[in-house]
Amino acid sequence: MATYLPFILLLASIFIYELRKRRLKLPPGPKGLPIVGNWFQLPAQRETVKTYNRWAEQYGDIVHVKDFGRYVFILNSLKAVDDLLEKRSNIYSSRPQFIMFHKLMGFGETTTFLPYGDKWRKHRTLFNQQMNKRAIDQFEGSQYEAIEELLRSILNSPTRTHEHFRHMTGSIVLRFAYGYKAKAKDDPIYGVLNSNGAAFARAIIPGAFLVDNIPILRYVPDWFPGAEFKKFATETRKRLQHSRELPFQTVKAELRAGNASPSFMANALTELGTDDESNEDVQAVKWVANAFWAAGTDTTAATIAAFIQAMGTFPATMKKAQKEIDDVVGHTRFPEFNDRSALPYLDAILKETMRWAPIFPAALPHSTTVDDVYEGYQIPAGSIVIPNVWRILKDPETYPDPSVFRPERFLPDENGGICEKDPTLTGAFGYGRRICAGKNLADATVWLAIATLLWAFDFSDPRDENGKKLDPKVPPPPGAFFAPQKYTMDITPRSKEIEALIREGA
Repeated sequence: MATYLPFILLLASIFIYELRKRRLKLPPGPKGLPIVGNWFQLPAQRETVKTYNRWAEQYGDIVHVKDFGRYVFILNSLKAVDDLLEKRSNIYSSRPQFIMFHKLMGFGETTTFLPYGDKWRKHRTLFNQQMNKRAIDQFEGSQYEAIEELLRSILNSPTRTHEHFRHMTGSIVLRFAYGYKAKAKDDPIYGVLNSNGAAFARAIIPGAFLVDNIPILRYVPDWFPGAEFKKFATETRKRLQHSRELPFQTVKAELRAGNASPSFMANALTELGTDDESNEDVQAVKWVANAFWAAGTDTTAATIAAFIQAMGTFPATMKKAQKEIDDVVGHTRFPEFNDRSALPYLDAILKETMRWAPIFPAALPHSTTVDDVYEGYQIPAGSIVIPNVWRILKDPETYPDPSVFRPERFLPDENGGICEKDPTLTGAFGYGRRICAGKNLADATVWLAIATLLWAFDFSDPRDENGKKLDPKVPPPPGAFFAPQKYTMDITPRSKEIEALIREGA
């Protein structure tokens, strides 16, 4: 009898769910099957945004689906997101907890995925203490250095831009989080921190693994048919632990030797006055430092890659921005942060890049902590709430001609007196109390990168791996993370003078 008890409990919970559902007034959504609900319809790894958009067309601003015993609500309008995730952020700021992602793979302890509560607040406080403008300003030199190295890498191997962008953003994050300068692209710390991106992207989507809905599966033997997920989880967990411990031990040794460079981790451990790993605050420092990498490397690199794709696709926009930069910077020095206030069109390009190619088109899921009612619909505690960022940032009522890359939409003097909504306020960095804590560092890094790249190079004729010209209307990405498709393009220095200045820094 004990062997069947978990299955009996599972069936009982689903039966109770079905009875409760019949009493609840829920938003519309696709019809599901008994017990499993819409599990077979959920876009586990591909067609995420396309599926959400199709449901939005059929059912409206709020769509309800059932993932076994879980309620899932997809928010397809800025109004719904603002009303719930912003105005009611006190009850919509937790994270859903998945057996595979949080427990077996180990991501449940990471700052980004902690449930809303005291532990998350402690992590967020640590984050905010080191992410203020003064702290970021101390690392401007590292940003300049990394971006100048990026320019030289592009000169030497212009067909490997995606790799160069990622190395540049990773170098900046390493310096900020750990005071560590990567020795090469095969650097051990760089490599271990870089090892979990694919596993993260695969497991974060609701419905990705059956064990999330049938928890007893976590106890099946590793050799059991269909138990490959256990090996995948174990390997990911080991890599995640290594990515947390290796940089910590490096900084710990440097602090004890008295030669640690300023960084988030070195500063935080110094303020704590201990590096004892049994200390709860020390563990928090480890996880928060690790979150810098997870949140700021791929995302920032993808934004820069999308920007370059846009410049190659819309040459008139590129030329207009280059003229603005030339008038302010000239050709005898690199762009600097102090130039930003004099480059409004470049700022508009940055905003339009975030709107045109949002990096998290289906934002990280939120979770409710109490029962709620919205527009007559009931949203039970523990529900998964997913903002459809792609649809929100492509809404023609908010952004006319949404498929067109048009930075002028953010400049009222060039847009009929209208300034359309800033995407950094409508989803590019998340929502409510879960808004990206590292947005200031990311914004500064991306701005300096795009200013310097436009100052240095002309970009033209982006083509896919088969040599076909890229579609100027960016299609929805297949998964929950926007990674611009691999492309090649013609990249040329804008003048011999600029090329010489770049090479002189080598």
